[in-house]
Amino acid sequence: MRQLRFGHHHSLLNNLNFMATRIGKSGTKHWIWQRVSAIALIPLSLWIIVAGNQYIFSDYIVAREWLSRPTINLLALLSLLSLILHAHLGLVVIIEDYTNGAIKRTLNFVAVVITTIIGISAFFTFLTFSIK
Repeated sequence: MRQLRFGHHHSLLNNLNFMATRIGKSGTKHWIWQRVSAIALIPLSLWIIVAGNQYIFSDYIVAREWLSRPTINLLALLSLLSLILHAHLGLVVIIEDYTNGAIKRTLNFVAVVITTIIGISAFFTFLTFSIK
């Protein structure tokens, strides 16, 4: 089979792909990380439902003020990053189980790129909320 090459100028993305798919290469580590992210999401999701419920339909300025509090901002960021990690791990399982060859490598690469972009975007979004 022919191996996909993304060129030397994409070495950062190739390194991210390599690191992110390494979790999926060890079944035990992948299983542990998936459970850790799921367990982290339980209290974080409950916190979002309870604490964030009053701000969902509020004014933008009120919601922004709430999110600009350091503790709230950190918890919201942890919630989103845990969700992104959990979603990525789930995608890797589906890709590993139902594809093979070049399609598997391509889909793993796409999953890494998408989850990395979402994670970086989330980080900088919450960083802007913490700066008044």
